Amino acid sequence: MTDYRYELLALERMINEKKGYSQVLLSLQKEEKISQKRFSLLKENLHTLFRHYFTLSFECMNILSVKKNSREFFLALIALTLLRYSKEEKDVILEDYQDTFSRCRLSGNPSLNAAKMEEASASAFVIPEEVKSNKILYHSLLLQVPPFLLKKLSSEMGEQKAIEVLSEYRKKATTYYLLLNDDAPIKDFLPLPDKMKLVYEGEEKDIRKCRYVSEHAYSLLPIPNLEAKVLMMGNMHSDSFIPIAKRLSYVERASLTVAFEEEKKEKKAQSLLSNYEGVNTISSPLYLLKTYLPFSSYDDVIVLGKSSECGRRKAYLFPALEEEDLLSSILSMKAQLKEAAPFVRKGGTLLFVQHSLLKEEGEMVIQDFLASNKDFIIVEEKQIYATESQAESGYYCLLKRTQND
Repeated sequence: MTDYRYELLALERMINEKKGYSQVLLSLQKEEKISQKRFSLLKENLHTLFRHYFTLSFECMNILSVKKNSREFFLALIALTLLRYSKEEKDVILEDYQDTFSRCRLSGNPSLNAAKMEEASASAFVIPEEVKSNKILYHSLLLQVPPFLLKKLSSEMGEQKAIEVLSEYRKKATTYYLLLNDDAPIKDFLPLPDKMKLVYEGEEKDIRKCRYVSEHAYSLLPIPNLEAKVLMMGNMHSDSFIPIAKRLSYVERASLTVAFEEEKKEKKAQSLLSNYEGVNTISSPLYLLKTYLPFSSYDDVIVLGKSSECGRRKAYLFPALEEEDLLSSILSMKAQLKEAAPFVRKGGTLLFVQHSLLKEEGEMVIQDFLASNKDFIIVEEKQIYATESQAESGYYCLLKRTQND
């Protein structure tokens, strides 16, 4: 017997509370002491559900009397996922569904719900004819994306181009690697199987996995050849600084300051510092950095934008994404740039990188920044789509601070 309570808790936290996938799974494993076998099953079930979330959600709302994003809805979604895509016997799935329903003391008639889901899953899901007249809704179901995202992207680039870009997310992503001891030139991007090594000029050398958009952006940085001072901040993981630290290892007396907003991430980053010289970390809210670090003193300032992340190839991101999240991310990124700009010395550069599909989270954020920061000019900017990278989408902009105020 399988208790679907773990899947239920995961969906509540990821979709309703908007917590990250890894964060939710790790906390559940710790709190519930889930066995390794059950944990693997949990990840498999969630992966399948997120891959088909929008059609499953549409079907669930059509056949059951449940409120969207309620506990009753999430549990039914789990059961319907397994009925359609699992090799488990349907009787077993429905029995486990009803048992979990009772254990969680949910509202409604689990027996009636089970009967309706069993009947629906007896045949393949077909998008109703009446939905096909609504092109946005129809294609959002085909592509498994939020309707509002398809609508916004269509208004920016045209419907057909938007469909092509979002269709790329249904394919297997290319993973890119760079030589570990190389200076990370873009020409050496290598789409190779995981954990592979490259035989290069007769020598076997380690390679590292890299992010397509970020590496392109980092390659533009005009880092000084001597005593370079670099500041990195924003939406970072504990190891986000590594590509920059590796590049600075070729620069004499270089220094890299990495500002984390979360103390937990900074502590994890500190465990990696022994491999790199001249790297310092700090944990502080962005608006308080001015109390720790001097203005106008960095050659390069890198800001990893807190976007909606809708450009990433992660199936679990779209189900939790709402239109209101875009406004929140735009305001956050504007605040990031405002706080970062004063740290750039005259003649220095500000690099802004994020992973969104939408211009309003990239190009338009930069235009807003330039309107109130006349001493910055654009050196290069680019929106990259998954159709180009076969991986992720994102935007970067390299700005230079002029000598004049």
